[in-house]
Amino acid sequence: MRIRTSGNNPRISKKELRYVIRFMSEQLMSKRLCENITIYVKSVPTLKGDDDEDLAACVKIIGDDIPPRRFRIWLETNTSRREQLMALAHEITHIKQYAHQELKDDWDRGLHKWKKQTFHEDFNYFFRPWEIECFGYERALYYSYKDHLYTNQISFL
Repeated sequence: MRIRTSGNNPRISKKELRYVIRFMSEQLMSKRLCENITIYVKSVPTLKGDDDEDLAACVKIIGDDIPPRRFRIWLETNTSRREQLMALAHEITHIKQYAHQELKDDWDRGLHKWKKQTFHEDFNYFFRPWEIECFGYERALYYSYKDHLYTNQISFL
């Protein structure tokens, strides 16, 4: 896995960002798949969505590889360390979904394809099956990472 970081994050060092992304990715994807993925992480003070809503993080596919293998994550740094790690876990789950081609977006037509079902952009965010999966994994990955740091006495301070 290739991970590039940019921007200033007062709560998570670039070294830890690379470490946690690799750790969480390997929980969801095979080592072989992880080896072929590139993730660019941009830490920004504030992050707004298309409708000017506040976001903790977001991920976009870079390029037109099929299946996708290059991604950019924007991570808002004006949140707590816990919120940032949970947001990273959520976005890494999306990367897994894209890399396995479980989720495909057609932004021009406002459509999302989850496995074999098509959903319109207006479908309630919290009932989208791919978001339900992300919300479940974000907690599991966060607590797994915290436990990993504690058990192995790893500190990035």
